[in-house]
Amino acid sequence: MHKILLLFVLISVSIFSSAQTVLLEENPAKDTLPKIYGKNLKHFTHFYAGFGFASDNLNTDSVKINYGLSANYFIGIRYKRKINKFYALGYDVSLSATNFNIQQNTNKNFLDTHHYTKEKYHDASLALELYNRINIGKRGNSIGKYIDIGIYGEWVFSNYHYTKNPYPENLAANHGKYLMTKTRKNNFTETFNYGINVRIGINRWSLFANYRLSNMFIPSHKVAELPRLFAGIQIGLL
Repeated sequence: MHKILLLFVLISVSIFSSAQTVLLEENPAKDTLPKIYGKNLKHFTHFYAGFGFASDNLNTDSVKINYGLSANYFIGIRYKRKINKFYALGYDVSLSATNFNIQQNTNKNFLDTHHYTKEKYHDASLALELYNRINIGKRGNSIGKYIDIGIYGEWVFSNYHYTKNPYPENLAANHGKYLMTKTRKNNFTETFNYGINVRIGINRWSLFANYRLSNMFIPSHKVAELPRLFAGIQIGLL
């Protein structure tokens, strides 16, 4: 009897083990399924920030600016869709603020010919970019090396023109040392701009250049154009 019971237990364990093995093969656990979200996987989304400086676009008709003081700051969110190991598509949305510091020289031609102690033009915009990414070399589960080429469109939702000058000596005692003006919602500014972007990056860091193809100002107002080219650095935040 004991031998029969022992044989029954052994047979039962054998059958149960066999059945359990088949069950695992047919119903894999969720953590064994392929992952699709990650830096070098099918989908990847991250925040980024950066800044750049206006660069000479070799256009003699553009306004002369103080290049080291004319900058663009931005923050955004970027999505990447991997197509294969060499190529990806994506888009991003960003908020940016741009400041042009106008040179006060004998050829000054922005809005008027008056000279100021300080003159700036500032705008803020919301932009959408569509880009192509070419991946370079091996990367594992990291962003790796890449080149992005894209186009962007932006909505300029805020702008102002700022000037600063000393008060005339006969008025300074009563009114202060400087007279500053800030003119908002200038009607000579285009509401929408567009252009091209190029980025060269490795992991979180990238160098970029963007070139505005559209006019910043409405042509009928005959306002001299500001430089179109910016170059700078970006960093991925998450």
